Amino acid sequence: MKKPTHSGSGQIRIIGGQWRGRKLPVPDSPGLRPTTDRVRETLFNWLGSGNGRRPLSGLLCRQRRAGPGGAIALCGQATLLEMDRAVSQQLQKNLATLKANNARVVNTNTLAFLSQPGTPHHVVFVDPPFRKGLLEETLQLLETQGWLADDALIYVESEVEKRSAARSGELGIVSRKRWPDRSLIVCISATRKEKMMLINLGRLLMLFVWAFLILNLVHPFPRPLNIFVNVALVFMALMHGMQLALLKSTIPKEGPQMTTGEKIRIFLFGVFELLVWQKKFKNKK
Repeated sequence: MKKPTHSGSGQIRIIGGQWRGRKLPVPDSPGLRPTTDRVRETLFNWLGSGNGRRPLSGLLCRQRRAGPGGAIALCGQATLLEMDRAVSQQLQKNLATLKANNARVVNTNTLAFLSQPGTPHHVVFVDPPFRKGLLEETLQLLETQGWLADDALIYVESEVEKRSAARSGELGIVSRKRWPDRSLIVCISATRKEKMMLINLGRLLMLFVWAFLILNLVHPFPRPLNIFVNVALVFMALMHGMQLALLKSTIPKEGPQMTTGEKIRIFLFGVFELLVWQKKFKNKK
């Protein structure tokens, strides 16, 4: 990839999809940072592993790094938001060159655009200028103004210092990856309120079952109550299996597969089940 210089424009190469290998001009603009091939490969591997099953609607907010080609190729419809007029005009020319009729460019202030009531999008790419404090407000507007479809994915490229910016309300980090240039890309999942209620209900139920089994470990219940212990053990075993399956299916292939905390939690979960089973068999003897 050629980086733009102050004396002229550079180029960016599309690395996949129907326009693979095509080179598009990139205007010389302050803060316009070409994205490396490795970062884009990781980004679209994440996208492909999570949402290859259905047509997507994409919203590209403050697209200050990558060219639009790869993202548009994966979306049924795409909207590109860009405040700089020269960059916006070049994006329009690039779309015309690619004959990408499924995309449009809006020359606007992104925060002002997102402040309006929106239509749900399945995938959102957010790449605000670094160290301007714009990421938190952008995520908040996406969440509160109706721009996110059920189970939407948000892909953020930001500075490494923004550790907590990717968590807002119902948004949760799926994967993250750092790069040598001090940039950070994060995949965020947007979960609807109804699903959050179910998740919280499930957590409460799990806490109740854990308390029930711990009480049985300390003071074993009489035989008539053993049936409830059996039901609780089966429930815990099923939840343990579901947790492992969900971790494998939801974390993108190119992202970190499991954090240390998750591994420890699952390990302790399994040890606890074994302790309960051991206690139960001892009681039978």
